[in-house]
Amino acid sequence: MTSANRIGKNLRSKTIDEPRLFRWRQSMEWRLFRRVARAVKPGDKHHVLVAPAGGGNVGDQAMVEAFIENVAGPIVVVARSKGDFTIPCDFGGRVSLAIHSALITGRAMHSSSALAELAQVLDGSSGVSIIGADVLDGAYSYRRSVQRIAIATYASRLGFDTRILGFSWNARPDVRCAEALMAASASGARLYLRDPVSSQRARSAGFKGVVDAADLVFSARSRSGHNWHTELLGLAGPFAVLNVSGLIAQKVDQVDEYIEIVNALRNQGLGIVLLPHVSRLGGDDLPECQQVYRAVGGNDVWLVERLPQPAEVRNLTRAASVVITGRMHLAIMALYNAVPAIALSTQGKVAGLMKLFGSEELVVEPVAGFGEQVTTVLEAVLGSSRAFRTRLADKLPAVRALSAKNFEDIGA
Repeated sequence: MTSANRIGKNLRSKTIDEPRLFRWRQSMEWRLFRRVARAVKPGDKHHVLVAPAGGGNVGDQAMVEAFIENVAGPIVVVARSKGDFTIPCDFGGRVSLAIHSALITGRAMHSSSALAELAQVLDGSSGVSIIGADVLDGAYSYRRSVQRIAIATYASRLGFDTRILGFSWNARPDVRCAEALMAASASGARLYLRDPVSSQRARSAGFKGVVDAADLVFSARSRSGHNWHTELLGLAGPFAVLNVSGLIAQKVDQVDEYIEIVNALRNQGLGIVLLPHVSRLGGDDLPECQQVYRAVGGNDVWLVERLPQPAEVRNLTRAASVVITGRMHLAIMALYNAVPAIALSTQGKVAGLMKLFGSEELVVEPVAGFGEQVTTVLEAVLGSSRAFRTRLADKLPAVRALSAKNFEDIGA
């Protein structure tokens, strides 16, 4: 962040983003929306899904796909831009992409035209689902968090079945996001928290309508016939999937840490597949994976230089001995297959995920020296591989049942 941007952010936080002024803006926005939406009523034309950011994020694409695969009938997916998501061909006839960037891109207040767009997409719908993931507590942008929560509040107040799906809740959320979510829950929106740690935090905060759930991707159904051995020429024996997060790279120099991890994997006789999971501005995994690839070299290391489709990732992780990742949804896609995933923690959200599997020891904090800790955990995992896989497999049915709760009674 440049000095000018930092000064601007500080000025906004003391003026237009000051909490009391924020509350006044929210009140004014609701009054404006109530006027533009006075004729809006529920129906059965379609279901509205407010998508996460997308645009170069395999996890976001996977959550949207999982929703589409588990909800019947017409669906309108609200997104920021046309390139953010790909609607699978199998669902093109009943799923449409609606671009309403002004609704979810972080402006201080929704314009009247944006609110009119929201009224139009809501009218006649059977309900509204908002994928919360990790973008509701203000950790990335309080404004974008509040905008999504406000949609839930307004839809609930108009009588629509409204839910916020599969999301984490930070131990220290932005106060404006907490106030907005309190209003949404008080209006009748149901909150589907994706791990027991987040659920406990939400209940302790006094939110209503809290439902214990799990991430949407545990309900994914699509499969891929992609032949990874054709793409990764020479990959024959057991291997590990390794992700180098561009987000963690903003805080920690990771190359030496991953050299240590790669050496440990080699000592275990494993090949290494470097796999990016997010590739976009503000946290691109691909250059980080490329940097590690150049540093470790060798004919036992393969680099995937594209973002695979979610089903392709699930296909690849199913064959892996272990996954090591700085991206939570890659860990989810490994656990989906009962494959151990050592996950670097960000925002505390991974600890809750691993608690679902009774495997909190698989969480490592991404601080200087994390490579040594990962190798210690790796030794334990590979030394008791069958026991780890059995434990994960035993927990999977309950986790999938929790994930299915996100879709209960939609359209009913």
